[in-house]
Amino acid sequence: MRQAKPEILIVVVVAALVSVPGLFAGLVSDDFALIRAISDGGPFGVWSHSPSDFFRPLVSLTVWVDYSIWGLNPLGYHITNSIAYVLCVFLVFLIAREIVPGAALLCGILFAALPIHAEAVYWVSGRTDLLATMFFAAAFLLHLRGRLLLTLLLFSLALLCKESAIVFPFVILAYDLFTGRGKGTFRAFSGALSFLVLYVLARSLVVGELIGGYRQGHFDSSLGEVIVNAMVQFFKPFLPSPVLAGSIQLVLLIIAASSIAALLLRSTIPAKKLAFCIVAMLLAILPTLTLRVPLSTTFNDRFVFLASVFAALIVSVAFDSNRISNLVVAAFLCLTFAVNAIALSFNWIQAGRQADTFLRSAMSFDRPLAIVGVPDNYRGAYVFREGLSDALSLHGYAGESPVVLSRISISDWPASIEYDGRFRTSPEATLLPGDVEPSIAKLEGDNLVVLDWSALEDRAIVMYVEGKLERVER
Repeated sequence: MRQAKPEILIVVVVAALVSVPGLFAGLVSDDFALIRAISDGGPFGVWSHSPSDFFRPLVSLTVWVDYSIWGLNPLGYHITNSIAYVLCVFLVFLIAREIVPGAALLCGILFAALPIHAEAVYWVSGRTDLLATMFFAAAFLLHLRGRLLLTLLLFSLALLCKESAIVFPFVILAYDLFTGRGKGTFRAFSGALSFLVLYVLARSLVVGELIGGYRQGHFDSSLGEVIVNAMVQFFKPFLPSPVLAGSIQLVLLIIAASSIAALLLRSTIPAKKLAFCIVAMLLAILPTLTLRVPLSTTFNDRFVFLASVFAALIVSVAFDSNRISNLVVAAFLCLTFAVNAIALSFNWIQAGRQADTFLRSAMSFDRPLAIVGVPDNYRGAYVFREGLSDALSLHGYAGESPVVLSRISISDWPASIEYDGRFRTSPEATLLPGDVEPSIAKLEGDNLVVLDWSALEDRAIVMYVEGKLERVER
């Protein structure tokens, strides 16, 4: 470990540099729903009791600790996310030292700098994947070192953070089979599988059903959609930026696929290690195969956070036998990926600012609101896709919940909405449906048309214009 100290320092510094910009981000979207549930229900106010779609009590506990110390100050929540991220990177580095010792530094830097991590790191609600992956990686590391009891304990903690950890028993089984570790193979697998069965039973009691979660997504996807989802989730971590144009993404996806195929054909590559990493990555994306991860935006990138551990290992295995290549590739990846990752942090910073100014403006009205153009996201960073009513309540708003007539997806700042009998946005924003019945308001092309003004007669009609809400005359 003494010889690894310089490498550890480099990896931790890179991870810190990537995560530090997130400290300037605010609270957005689902963050407010989580915090309100915690403020009303205590340490296990969310995802910990029936009725609930998920069973993630450990995440609930961390949000409660942050809320108890920081209230609505976003800094503390983002400090927690940053610490969890640095620990994830450190653990991935240690795993790489066990599997690909010659490329551990490359693996740590690559994992730290992956742009696909932006949603999990810079969004408070994304910590479910951060924490689950942190405990998953710690459990896997201890399995590599033969510490069965601690492995099972940390696996249990990962399950209490997010359901995606259910693949752990099969990951360790795959590792033991591919690497020929006969001693304790099925003992570790059977132990982890037993803990998984206990977890599934406990979760079913809390959620009230076996599946829960994103029910509609799990059952409505066609085979073709599942195949496309699998391809995108497998190759997206290898792309330098998730915000490039779709055509560029497609080209990069083809290059990534070709590169993986070429690596498989190289005789100098340790085939068993590479095969394990590929199988482990496929296992890691199994729980989210029916959930869409778009190729050209950062939406839902958090679903691939666990899989990206093995994506980094795949690249590292390929360069394990060439020290010079390690240094060159590490420098290139560090610069290219880290710059893109940090650039994405500014989207989340701007999203937080928009949420803050929007709330300040909404609080200035003394009547219930009907809002045109609630900011949904800023370049893929959520603003108020969810949690608007919770945010207003946390800030002391005591009136009726607002009616959302439409939302806007913002690509540049400032964006504005115009009204001349129909609402339309500037080129910097795209109009999205709201939460009202179509009989009240609906989209017609690029315009929002209010069909029943009488249904809104008790509310102030306002629209989001360049960072603030302005009243609309009927």
